[in-house]
Amino acid sequence: MIVHKLFLLAWLIDLTLFPVLALLDLGFSFNLSSNFYLRFSYLFIVFIAFFYLIAIKGRIVVTFLSVTFLFAFLIGSFKGLIEGHLNSAFLSHVFYTLMPLIMISYGWYFFDDYKKSVAIQKYLSLVMHLSFFSGLAIIILFQFAYRAGFANYNAIGIWNLVFSGPFLVYREFGFLYFALSVMVSLASGKRGTMIAFVAYGILAFWLTNLAGKIKYIALVTFALTFAFLVSSDFIATSASRIYQTLVTLQEYGIDQATSGRWSEAASAISYLNSRIDHWIIGPGFGARFLPWPDRPDYADYYSHYTHFGVVSYVWVGGLFMSCLIYAALLRTGISLGYKAKHHLISKTDYTFVFWLWGIIAISMFGAVLMNNAYLWFIIGCCLNLDCRRIGLSSNAA
Repeated sequence: MIVHKLFLLAWLIDLTLFPVLALLDLGFSFNLSSNFYLRFSYLFIVFIAFFYLIAIKGRIVVTFLSVTFLFAFLIGSFKGLIEGHLNSAFLSHVFYTLMPLIMISYGWYFFDDYKKSVAIQKYLSLVMHLSFFSGLAIIILFQFAYRAGFANYNAIGIWNLVFSGPFLVYREFGFLYFALSVMVSLASGKRGTMIAFVAYGILAFWLTNLAGKIKYIALVTFALTFAFLVSSDFIATSASRIYQTLVTLQEYGIDQATSGRWSEAASAISYLNSRIDHWIIGPGFGARFLPWPDRPDYADYYSHYTHFGVVSYVWVGGLFMSCLIYAALLRTGISLGYKAKHHLISKTDYTFVFWLWGIIAISMFGAVLMNNAYLWFIIGCCLNLDCRRIGLSSNAA
């Protein structure tokens, strides 16, 4: 129980302290490299989870995803050593494969205790409420900084509302929390965040009755109206970035609209095409590629992942690994969605269904699954929730 509270405390710090650093970095141009410090948060919770599995449980939960990542680790590290890719990227790829294995198991066991303990449920609720209000404050302050000319970037990416919005939607005043999460996230200007809320909106629309559907239609209508006002400069805010993306897509194509991520993925695929074994098992841990070979200012910049999750997992463990991971995530998401639709799981657990679909959506256009350990913790919770409803013991794999 103490370990779980320590984990939730770490999550609370992650959702309150790091957004402040992002605000100072991006909103007030302090040049703090705020994203750099996030890795220490992820490493810390992986250590907590590993300690829990070894010292308290003495074992890990063996799931299909766990086995997939274990094989990817063994094959990828072996090939990386054979190819001579001993560098910092090698360690990153080790983290990409072992971290999910640890966090899935911890999430599984956490969910068991979460369902049994009112104290943990209240603690998680406190974390999400504080996450919501701190996220609200950070994005509003960023808007002021952006309009005052202090910002060095036109968007701020934080997870606060992505997590707290769907958690609070089925609590008292839940729709108000969710609506504010949508609107304020739009004002943050971060496209990945809005992709998650599109997934949330589709799921919520599907799950609700007619009255609920009318509410969500009204919310979408209001959000689109707000976006139109933003795009016409009636409201000076960073949400105009959404509009700018659409204009760039129309005028310059998908690569510029995705800030070079399309050509980044194309460069990775070009490297994979050089050998058939790269496609089958990946190029080996530590392999790197030149993401933008046509840009002289990036002539010496090499990358070891892409911002498209599917391509990143091909890079780490080959095409089969990528397909297996997303097949497992989609299967679990569809299964939990079906059970939520037919009231086979508690309404308070719908949060985990929303979170899972948001994670899947964001990962398609960002490398979040590669480093964000909290996401794999959530996936572990979802796997447990799914197994509880199909007759499997919550302690089984």
